[in-house]
Amino acid sequence: MWFEENKLSSEQFEYIFKKLKLFIKVEWKGIDKQFIPMPITWLNQKRWEDDIEDVEETKETKTEIDPELERRFNKNIGGNV
Repeated sequence: MWFEENKLSSEQFEYIFKKLKLFIKVEWKGIDKQFIPMPITWLNQKRWEDDIEDVEETKETKTEIDPELERRFNKNIGGNV
């Protein structure tokens, strides 16, 4: 739903998804899950624009997404990514 309403280009989508992976790998690693924002909140607040400390964003930056976190993210944005 959020993605349909905001009509992102494929480049914008890729950028947001890349930043999401970085947040999962760096900002949210090892913290209590109650402090991770709900997916729709993260999107509405444009949190992908936040700086991430001590991480160089390169093509080599890859991370596996926790399947449960991905499921909740998809569920909260309407399931159509």
